[in-house]
Amino acid sequence: MLVNLIGNATRYTESGGIIFRASIVEKETPYRTRVRFEVEDTGPGIRAEDRERIFKPFMQVGERPPVEAGTGLGLTICRQNVELMGGQIGFTSKYSNGSLFYFEIPVTLAATRATDDEPQLNPPKALAEGQPFYRLLIAEDQPENRLLLYKLLEPFGFELREAEDG
Repeated sequence: MLVNLIGNATRYTESGGIIFRASIVEKETPYRTRVRFEVEDTGPGIRAEDRERIFKPFMQVGERPPVEAGTGLGLTICRQNVELMGGQIGFTSKYSNGSLFYFEIPVTLAATRATDDEPQLNPPKALAEGQPFYRLLIAEDQPENRLLLYKLLEPFGFELREAEDG
């Protein structure tokens, strides 16, 4: 999600700057908190008539040529991912004055030392023994995103192939 939001900000900001922020919004328990991520840019902003369409699939707003604009799925996928994690996504924007995209998600904090009443957090390091062999195709037009996905999935033991598009 952050890669998409920062990528959009970069694509649409010709002058000025981009600011990334992360902050704790609410500490629900000692091991669970709500975190807010923000990407603010000084780009062209979003017109009022485009605000309802911004998270709809295959919708693009702004005056970018189709070659530069992308498919119009990035924000739709971001919203779905954020909602699957129990969070919410939104934005504020003033046309010709930039945009601020944000999302909040619940996060379980890693314990510094485990005791009987603290959760044991052991992230998976590979597929469990006896699991079927999985092959994954990473189809992504941005080389940096392909590399990131490859590096994230490779340690799990998947056979990975890459493609620049679907």
